[in-house]
Amino acid sequence: MLIGIETSAASLENAGDTTYMRELLAGLARVDARNYYRLIAIRPHPFYAQLSDRFVFRHLSRPWSLLRYFTSLPWELRRHPVDVVHVQYILPTGFSGRSVVTIHDLHFEHYPRHYPPVDRMFLKYFVRRSTRQADQIVTDSEHSKRDLQARYGVAEEKIRVIPLGINPRFRPEPDPARLRAVREKYGVADRFILFIGRIVDQRKNASLLMDAFVALGREAACGHQLVIAGKNEGRGPAALMAKARTLGEGRIHFPGFIAEADVPALMSAASVFVYPSLFEGFGLPPLEAMACGTPVVSSNVTSLPEVVGEAALLVNPHDRDELVEALRRLLADTDLRQHLREEGFQRAAKYVWDHCARQTLAVYEDVYRMTSKTS
Repeated sequence: MLIGIETSAASLENAGDTTYMRELLAGLARVDARNYYRLIAIRPHPFYAQLSDRFVFRHLSRPWSLLRYFTSLPWELRRHPVDVVHVQYILPTGFSGRSVVTIHDLHFEHYPRHYPPVDRMFLKYFVRRSTRQADQIVTDSEHSKRDLQARYGVAEEKIRVIPLGINPRFRPEPDPARLRAVREKYGVADRFILFIGRIVDQRKNASLLMDAFVALGREAACGHQLVIAGKNEGRGPAALMAKARTLGEGRIHFPGFIAEADVPALMSAASVFVYPSLFEGFGLPPLEAMACGTPVVSSNVTSLPEVVGEAALLVNPHDRDELVEALRRLLADTDLRQHLREEGFQRAAKYVWDHCARQTLAVYEDVYRMTSKTS
């Protein structure tokens, strides 16, 4: 079987779906010794060299972002047909072969104000169209499955829920020298509360986290620093940093983008990891923090309760006082922190990228058998 995958997300850096695509491809390379893959993307990347010779890269001739779904991608698939094609969110126009579409979530339907008008209209029309045309839809959580059924009327049997995984590099960092070096590299205090995410994305709710931290008060916060880590370029992060200055809180720190190799150590060093997101199709960062042995406070909406289970303190992401109380409890209660640490290890161990790859491969095989029956 020849499987074509639109892998442009893997060719980018720090994009929303980059982790999913890279980890899926690496997992498929480990678990599948039979099939061949054509990886189609807007630009090359050194990541592809890590895969086996059964993975062949095809560079789209016109690397335009949204326009590729109407021009270079359908043209590539016509010139070089595959048995099954796999894309994220949007099928190329005019494609009539067997297809799998991954739709992580429908955030753009619930929070349209978070998107520029053109992007919003594009997603609303073409994602809905893809759900009708695809042979199978893959999504990350039962929450997203229910959302697809309710919003777009997708039949239950057309949706496969395949949870994401955690890279083995996420584990407790035992070396005090390494922990100290990472803190010093990013200007982080000895004791800190950590958030890592795309702070340019309004749904991550970093503004409410700042309000809760200030309300917690200097004495109750026990001298902790609040670290809001993530790429801090653009108007969104600039507004958050301006707000921090207005609050007069020098203890709120924006270290910027954290190198991939440094994230596990920074998570391991944190007293608490906080993820007050308003909307998630899955939510990897809380699980990654759990795998590093850090207790987690997470919001109690969308997919997050399903993903973290009882291994985190859950709070209403619209209620500042509830978040304040959760942070106060964790900072004051050693037994609770240890309990969540132990529960977190068990919870994180359930999510493995090879499991995701095997289940996705099973979807390809099912769709290919559909082709064989109708050919």
